[in-house]
Amino acid sequence: MNNKAQLMEALFQQVSVKGEYPLSVLQKSLAVEPNALISAIEALCEISDLFNYDAAFQVLATRTTYIPLEMGKILKGLPIDLQDKVTICRSFITESTNSDLEKVSLVNDDCDTSNLMAIAVTEMQRGGRGRRAKQWVSPLAKNLYFSFKFHFPQSALPYLSTLSLRSGIALLESLQLLGIHQAKIKWPNDIWVEGQKLAGILVESSVNSRGIEVIIGMGVNNHQDQSTQIVGNRPTNCESILGKALDRHQLIALLTQKLYQICLQIVMDPQALPNLSALWEAHSCFIGKVIRLISDQGEEIGQEIGIDERGALLIQYADGSTKAHLSGDLSLRAYN
Repeated sequence: MNNKAQLMEALFQQVSVKGEYPLSVLQKSLAVEPNALISAIEALCEISDLFNYDAAFQVLATRTTYIPLEMGKILKGLPIDLQDKVTICRSFITESTNSDLEKVSLVNDDCDTSNLMAIAVTEMQRGGRGRRAKQWVSPLAKNLYFSFKFHFPQSALPYLSTLSLRSGIALLESLQLLGIHQAKIKWPNDIWVEGQKLAGILVESSVNSRGIEVIIGMGVNNHQDQSTQIVGNRPTNCESILGKALDRHQLIALLTQKLYQICLQIVMDPQALPNLSALWEAHSCFIGKVIRLISDQGEEIGQEIGIDERGALLIQYADGSTKAHLSGDLSLRAYN
């Protein structure tokens, strides 16, 4: 192994099944010196509660079985016609998957994109973030950390105001297809299940002379984990809801297909996009309910009655007036 990080990843791949792994067996299978292996084991135990090392008996224990992300499985899960259109960035530990995709170029010198896309996945983020600069806790191998990148021409700009909401609905529909039928969406694009946050989205964009590059980052709580805390919400996870964690490879394939279809339609035929207001009425967790809108300026109380064509949240107040809210800095809560 060239360095400690590579050894940690190789070790991570080796001990994915719940059980005990003697140091002597790991040393032989990984072909490394004992001191280097012990250092990697200690580092792995330090960053994750999945593992425990008994130094006296020289045994590494994996407490819970997990399925490492594999490039081959990710690619195989995609339709054949998309496999040659996607760049896949898979990492063991990274700052954030959104940051990984910032380094990926989808445009050549002739400004030809050929409708290409890129995705990034990782086992752990050190700097995962959500809306309003909140931290997204990203423990090793327990959740899905996924980002999708697409390059739009300048002509697509009028239709991008709703991309964040459409991405949230794509995530919601993907989760429902995998069995989480009770999932709902909270404006603008958080996924909730029975009042608890399951997933979140962060959309970032940049404009240059070649067009508009958009990165859609998604975090989905998958396994139960005591350290997973999302500021301001009580989190839940797929394992608690379904009795088992989701296959992340399946979810990656679904999200990649759905997001690509949305982005391609924005470019090719934006008028044929599904009616967002109707989708919102079917999927919103607060539609028709009285809610609290919390911002840095204070708190308002009103009834959510839908969204408009821009994706703005429509709130009706006690005096009968209606206001459209576009700011992503708002936080919504149920009014009890």
